[in-house]
Amino acid sequence: MRYTRETRMVSFTSGLHSYVSAELTLASQGPWQSFLSYDPPQALADNTKPVLYAAGEKDPNVTPEVIRMIADGIGGPVTVGIVPDGVHQLMLFETATF
Repeated sequence: MRYTRETRMVSFTSGLHSYVSAELTLASQGPWQSFLSYDPPQALADNTKPVLYAAGEKDPNVTPEVIRMIADGIGGPVTVGIVPDGVHQLMLFETATF
């Protein structure tokens, strides 16, 4: 095939359209896109490695009850550490604990 200015432009605009469409689809899902599309390589129940699950007592996203439910679903040994008065992102706001 001989590429002319016209065929290059059609190829470019088709590629650009695909890219823009993909970007708009991701943008429409907002900041939760990566979280909602995550497909873990292994189910929690199949995990046999030791897990330390640290969370804040006052985390607005995940309550201590939910943390314990998740921990109960882990197949291997799990240690749950609930930081008193801790909020979300313990590594930022509870650095002395770590």
